[in-house]
This record gives sequence, C-alpha cells and structure tokens, in this order.
Amino acid sequence: MNLNIACSIALGISLLLIILSIVLGTLLHRSELKSTGLEGRRRILTSFQIFLLCFFFAAVSIFFPVYYIDYLAAETGFLRIVKAFLLSVQNVLRLITLNGEFNNIRDFLADFSRVNAVLGECYSIYAAIIFLAAPLLTAGFVLSFFRNTSAMLRYSLRPCRELYVMSELNERSLALAKNILGEGKRGRIVIFADVFEDNEERNYELVFMARRMGAICVKKDVTDLGLKYARRCRRKVYLIGANEDENIGQALKLIHRHRGTKYDSNDLEFYIFSQTAESEVLLDSVDNGNMRVRRINESNRLALSEMQAHPIFGGIEGQKEKRVRVALVGFGGYGMQFLKMICCLGQMPGWDVELHVFDMENAEGRLKAVAPELISLNGKQIVGEAEYKIVFHDPVDVRSSEFIEEFVSADDYTGVYVALGEDELNIETAMRLMSAFRRTGHSAAPIYAVVYDPTKAEIVSGSGLKNMEGEEYGIVFIGALHRFYCLENIEQREQEEKAAILHMQWAETEAEKKEARKKFEQYEYYRRSSMMQAIYRDLRTKLGYVRESDETPEGRANNDTLRLYEHRRWNTYMRAEGYVYGEEKDHIAKTHPLLISFNDLPEEEKKKDDF
Repeated sequence: MNLNIACSIALGISLLLIILSIVLGTLLHRSELKSTGLEGRRRILTSFQIFLLCFFFAAVSIFFPVYYIDYLAAETGFLRIVKAFLLSVQNVLRLITLNGEFNNIRDFLADFSRVNAVLGECYSIYAAIIFLAAPLLTAGFVLSFFRNTSAMLRYSLRPCRELYVMSELNERSLALAKNILGEGKRGRIVIFADVFEDNEERNYELVFMARRMGAICVKKDVTDLGLKYARRCRRKVYLIGANEDENIGQALKLIHRHRGTKYDSNDLEFYIFSQTAESEVLLDSVDNGNMRVRRINESNRLALSEMQAHPIFGGIEGQKEKRVRVALVGFGGYGMQFLKMICCLGQMPGWDVELHVFDMENAEGRLKAVAPELISLNGKQIVGEAEYKIVFHDPVDVRSSEFIEEFVSADDYTGVYVALGEDELNIETAMRLMSAFRRTGHSAAPIYAVVYDPTKAEIVSGSGLKNMEGEEYGIVFIGALHRFYCLENIEQREQEEKAAILHMQWAETEAEKKEARKKFEQYEYYRRSSMMQAIYRDLRTKLGYVRESDETPEGRANNDTLRLYEHRRWNTYMRAEGYVYGEEKDHIAKTHPLLISFNDLPEEEKKKDDF
C-alpha cells in the first residue's frame, strides 16, 4: 500500500473519531434518554466515556500504518491486519501508562522519499498531541473512577439506621440534607445520586458543601442505586430534581421495583416533588404496597405551613369587627394557594373575608378555569352558604406607579402576601408597599414576602430589614430554603396524623376504619381534604370557637353554629378544588350533590359537620 495513502486514511479516520465523540457527547449531554415503561431505559455510557472510547481507537488508527507497512511488511493476508491492529492496541495501552514509544512514528516518517513532507509533519504533530493527551485523560478517568468507587464503598460498608437518598444535588436537596444531618443523630446516611462534577462553579460549591457535611455523592442514577437493606433501617427517597416529569418517572420505577419485595414496608418512603395534576393522578393510580408515598406540591405546602402558623388571623379574636382583608400581590402557584386557603379558613362566625388580587395577567380568568363555582359565588350572600369577597384588580405591572395607586386605594389591609416568583422583585415590591403605607398615612399591615435565599432570610429574621436610620420595614420573609426544606415541613407527620383521625371519625367497625386508613394512605385527595379540616379545627379552637354541651339551649345553638360554619368551610374547600354542584357524586366530572346551603342538607349530613 502507498505510504501517503495509508497515512492520509489513518489521519482521516482518527480525526473523524475525535469529531464523532465530541458530537455524540454533546448530543447526549443535551438530551438525556427518556424513560419508556416502568423499567425505563438506562444510559449505557456517559459523554466522557464515549469520548475516551473514541479517543482510544483514534490513537490505534495512528499506530496502525506503522506496524502494517513497516513491521509486518514480510507478511500478507488477513492475519497481517489482525497483527497490526493488536500491536497498535498494545502500543496505545503503553501510551496511556506513560510508556509509549514515539520513536516508532518518528522513524516511520523520517524518510521523505516515502512520504510527503507536509503530510509527514501534520501526522507527526497530530501523533505528538495524542501522546500528550492520552496520559492526561487517563489520569482524569482513573481519579474519577476511584472517587466514585470510594463513595460507593462508603455507602455500602457504613451501617444503616436511617438512609436518606436525594435523587439530585441542588440547593433544595442540600438544604434538606443539612436539616437531616444537623440534628446530630448518629446512624444517618445522606446520599446524593446523579452527581457529576463539571466546570460550573456553582456545581463545585454544591459538591463541596455536600461532602463537607458528611454526605456521600455518587454518579449513579437514583433508579440504579441499590437501597441498603437492614431490618431496622428506615429508608427515605426524595425525588427532588428540577425536572418534575423525571421525578415522577423515577418514582414509578422505584415503587414498581420494590413492591412485593423485602423492602415493601412502611420503612420505605418516597417523597416526590411535583406540582402537576398529572403527577397526582399517576401516583394515585399505582399500587404503593405498604410503602409510604407522598407527593410534595411546594406551592400548596408553603401555603399550608403558613396557614398552620395562623399569622394573618392573629389578634382577630380580640377585635370587635372580625375582618380579614388580605392583598395578594402575584397570582402564580403561591398566590392561588393562599387565596383558596384564606377563603376556606375564613369561614368563622362573624368573620368578614375580603381578598384583593394584583397580577400582571388575568387572575380571575385563571381562577375561574380551575374553580368555576368559587368565582360564581364570589361576593354573594346566601343563607347557609360560604361568604367571601374576592376583588380582582386590573392587570398591572407591579413596577409601575399605577400599581401603587391601585393598591393603596383599598385601605385597612390586615395582611399582604407578595409572591412574584423572584426574591429580588418580592423584596423590592414589599419595600415599595410599606413606603406607600407610610407616605399615604394608611395603617401598615404585616407584609409577607416569599424569599428563597437563606442568607437574606437569616439576616432579616435576626435583626429585621432596616434603613440607614435603623427603622424596620416590618416585612417578614417566608419560604426560605433552610426553613421550608426540613423534615418537619416536608413530611408533616404530626399534622397528617390529626388529619387521619378526622378522616376515620365516621368509620364505626374495625373493617371500616382499616379501609378508611388505607384510602387515606393511598389517595392524596383524602389527605389534602382532611389536612385542611385539621388546620381549620386547630384555628377554630385557638380562636375560642369550641363545642359546648348539648344539654342546654345555648350549647345546642352554639354547636349548630359550628356545624353551619364547618359546612361553609367544606363548601369553599371543595369549590377551590374545582368541584361544582351536581345531582351525582362524580370525581372525574368533579360534581357533588352536597355542595348546597347548610339549611338544605339532610339532618344526617348535618351531623357529619361535627368534629
């Protein structure tokens, strides 16, 4: 074979392999393989592994002409090709261990009577680059391999009492892990799955902080990571990635894989972070076995924790006019959840509930799409029905002067929630609102701004948000990562148990109680409904609205009033969930025959409004 042709072909193949590896690696990095079915498709090679494989054969291509033309010139046939290939592989293996021989290539290209001078120079330079790059790539691969192997050994060998698995390393999972490990309990293992160290500074910081707190970081996907098994080991898996669809896919695979196995017990728990309606239906549809499965709707959970603290209802019991007048600035996920819960919890004897909604888009239209009957009864006074007033202000930019003018036109707010989706904008808007209160002489209402940044929230919680004169703005930050992402708030065990008791209160036999508990554990609908009832009951008790003896006329009247308002609360809650009146109960159509006035209820149904 002509030496110029052989060198040209070898150089072309080698360059093509390098380019191919870069293209494939980029495509793989940009579009992860999607799950298909419960078992899903697993990624066979990473981008880096594909590059190493192509680089290896690119180096083999460079050595092949040397052995085929010079060293095996006396041989012929297919055996000559095989020997040349094996010798090339052998020399590449020597190369990656810093024992490669460049002399072979130099001597091969030394005679310019055999090879074109320009081609020989290009070939020589390219081979030198391969010689230099090979050991560096090998060192990186070995270090990466041993680091991941070391992490897996730590995970496999450490005794397990409580295992906490995070499907991804991000700010949310790191905050949760810090809470888990910060309690000083021994035997707890936190492991972050799917951790790849890249060149992004933020990612390095997250990995550094995770390892500093004693967590284990591995490259394996959470679906490929075996869960340690021990009889007394509690395992909790938090599917907390940024891609909610991936969280659901991982959850379904893991539940399917562990159902009916030795892991299938209440010692194995799954917490899936997703706010989509699809995720609720999918998780309700799958058989959980004996495992605890919970979907974490972050907007709902933040509003729920805020309502449990009852900040906007504080002090109302001492007022002559029990008025709740709340402004919601921003009507995204958080704003909508705040509105639904305030309307629901505000169904108390003698209370006047009014909400003002400010947003850049058509807030009323969006609420009507998900809760039509909540809108149709807005502002109406019907005997025995829920009463509330929602004022939807015209779409307006919160940065404009028109917004401030519109905001202060409605006076006497008892509380303001600012949830515009960005920390900076929430803080800036809250400050402008407080300035407007002071400037116009209106009474300043408490302002609650959703702020994720734990540093900002920590500073404000310590000394308050102040100006240059030391005057406090009176703004409370809610939703900070380090407060929201904690075991108590994510798991809500105590509150769930109260809700379960309320859910089962009408079950009489043991079989009925068992069936009620099973439904409570399986379906989010029952948990969410009973949780709201439990929060309402706690608030009602705190405000002094309690049952009295039925033996006196006054006691009976008081208890009848409490039943009336509990039914009003239930009506509001169901309408906020999207239900409307219908002659038949249909959870797909979202119709319910009891969405009527308390006065129109059958007597046996009125009794169910007791706690």
